[in-house]
Amino acid sequence: MARLTRRQQEIYQFLQNSAEHFEHPPTIDELCKVLGLSSRGSLHKHISALVEAGLVEPFEGKRRVGIRLVQAQTEQNENENQLPYIGKIAAGQPIEAIEDVQPMLVPDQLRTANPC
Repeated sequence: MARLTRRQQEIYQFLQNSAEHFEHPPTIDELCKVLGLSSRGSLHKHISALVEAGLVEPFEGKRRVGIRLVQAQTEQNENENQLPYIGKIAAGQPIEAIEDVQPMLVPDQLRTANPC
């Protein structure tokens, strides 16, 4: 991932913290207004850096163009339904124990509210 400037980190942090408050991905104009920026050009430059870093992506919907998070929403939803899959237990001849941690989806019927 590319190294972000302080301002780019602030913009990304704002998008993460307020993602659930937007009913649609915010536009450049909306972000300028909320962040108190007067220059659309400089915000566009920061957003382009975030796109190149793979943190946000342009969103084009019906009559609307905005910016949405790439990783936060999809990874968070995937991680909520996963448990670490450590490996298999061999029966019979002893084998060398090599840890191979991989995520494994857990059906909602098997989940509880208690994380531990």
